[in-house]
Amino acid sequence: MQTYSRAIILSGGTLGDWALSYIKSRDLIIAADRGAWFAVQHGLKPHMSLGDFDSIKSEQFANVKEASEHVNAYDPVWKYSTDTDMAFEYALSKGVSSIIVLGATGSRLDHTLANIHLLRKGEQHGIDTRIIDAHNEVRLIRKRTIIERGPYDYISLLPLSEEVTGITLSGFRYPLQDAVLTIGESTGISNEFLQNSGTIDLKTGMLLVIQSKD
Repeated sequence: MQTYSRAIILSGGTLGDWALSYIKSRDLIIAADRGAWFAVQHGLKPHMSLGDFDSIKSEQFANVKEASEHVNAYDPVWKYSTDTDMAFEYALSKGVSSIIVLGATGSRLDHTLANIHLLRKGEQHGIDTRIIDAHNEVRLIRKRTIIERGPYDYISLLPLSEEVTGITLSGFRYPLQDAVLTIGESTGISNEFLQNSGTIDLKTGMLLVIQSKD
């Protein structure tokens, strides 16, 4: 039985050709609802396609079933989690050490926020989890972390807990020293790297790290 160290979740939000560069042959590919149709359109063969599939047509779903190794279709009335959440749980059940969620953002702000909250679930399981779209990469940290600049121009810090304490930054244009960020303030928005990487230290709380490019 093949094992995987990384899962790629294709969700039903905004996807494009940019997403294909993140998918490697050794990844566990999990497609949620409309994300499964995206996979089929681009010649991918998901290991698992799941959801209520209410966002695609019946003939598209037939193609998804043909292309996917496994399919789990749920009644939209009786399921209590989003399709992306179910895909996330499936990834956890496979014992992966990292998860990248593509298509987690889009026109539905409620789904975007719910997907960002999945970062907490990943952190609780000790899994490196990231949400990536065409312009942003989002992760959640609770301890000292080195952040690579990569292709991004900006980095923003937002608390996911009521407050995050002891934040100290090195390698960034706008420094913080033993700072506290609380929900509702914008102090951590739009910082910039001074070099190819920077370090974020913190003592308590859950901190969203959002890297962005225009």
